[in-house]
Amino acid sequence: MRVFWMTKEKAGCLYYRCSLPAKFLALAGHEVRIQPEIWQQDIEWADVVVFHKPWRKEFLKVYDLVHENDAKVVYDCDDDLLHIPEWNPGHKYWGQRKEMVETLIREADAVSVSTERLLDCYGQYNGTITLLPNGLDLDLVNEVKEKELDLPKGLRHDSVRIGWLGGRGHGHDLSIVTTPLIELAMNADVQIIMVAGVDSRLFDSLPSDVLVCLDPVPFEQYYDLLWSLKLDIGLAPIEMNEFNLAKSNLKILEYLAFGAAPVCTSFGEYLSFSDGMPGSVWLAKNNSAKEWGYSLMNAMRALEVRARAGRKGQDVLEESFDMKKNIADWIRFYEQVARN
Repeated sequence: MRVFWMTKEKAGCLYYRCSLPAKFLALAGHEVRIQPEIWQQDIEWADVVVFHKPWRKEFLKVYDLVHENDAKVVYDCDDDLLHIPEWNPGHKYWGQRKEMVETLIREADAVSVSTERLLDCYGQYNGTITLLPNGLDLDLVNEVKEKELDLPKGLRHDSVRIGWLGGRGHGHDLSIVTTPLIELAMNADVQIIMVAGVDSRLFDSLPSDVLVCLDPVPFEQYYDLLWSLKLDIGLAPIEMNEFNLAKSNLKILEYLAFGAAPVCTSFGEYLSFSDGMPGSVWLAKNNSAKEWGYSLMNAMRALEVRARAGRKGQDVLEESFDMKKNIADWIRFYEQVARN
């Protein structure tokens, strides 16, 4: 089977929805290509063309060319593009193109998504839809964890390290936890580590030996960075809205994989993932400063049992989120689409 992925996405989306499944499809004996553009020779070559988050209405013409060559079209997405909040940088573009998104979903031969919520949302436009959750390359994770990496400059070995790895589209999410972090830092020996973004209130309130801000790195270096931080606690605050209801649990998976205890908003996939995992994942129930402070303190008090909690988290990752195992579901889906 020959599978072609087309996407202009970079970093995490490219890796988790395209590069990672392509790697394991290739290891299973299938042929794969990933490019930001598709040419006639690619269309003639492919059995299945996966459009990850296609961004132009003109792709409907490409759909037609794919069909003329007896290949099939898959629309893949891991975000709810129909409900992006106005404060999100993506709203300016996608907010004007809801009809286009609906049409691209509707006209695809099949649709693949990363969460149950997206299954319900996009399933209204295309009945041939399947859930292909995000997963991790645990072999790669273990390779990274074998490296002896120094702490980044400014980090201390003797403090509890609390980190957030976000981006420019998550400012509202980060603001949820700013006040609890300031209060915690005033009463406990912690370091707050912000990667790829920071709330200005943290700058104004915390000294430089407590607040450490790091620049983002290319995704190829992201796992090395995450491992080098040796986080005790990983933050995953999200605003409770329809867009985030469809967000996957990927940030929790990354934290658990590299030994951090996730503290996250009790909402959506974060909530459903955390069921049955007390002591491994801590939930802030209503996003209030009080609840976040309570959850952070509980996570800190439980650091002495982190080894046990970490083992449980690793067991869950190996059982349900190992892409080496889960790739069978992706292959089965693509083969079924190609046959129909």
